Amino acid sequence: ELLTASEVARFLRVSPFAVRTWARTGRLPAVRLSPRVIRFRRADVLAAVGLPAATGQDGGSELK
Repeated sequence: ELLTASEVARFLRVSPFAVRTWARTGRLPAVRLSPRVIRFRRADVLAAVGLPAATGQDGGSELK
């Protein structure tokens, strides 16, 4: 599942600007869909903050 910078920011309780900065510097892996559009894989975000990726049927409800 791909998440926007705003969705990731809400989960991490930081600004979307911080999320985009972390993506630009390589601290947070991102998927670039176009020169201006980036998305984040749920598993990558969870791994970056030290949480295991959920494997249950709900698809990892801890990041919504």
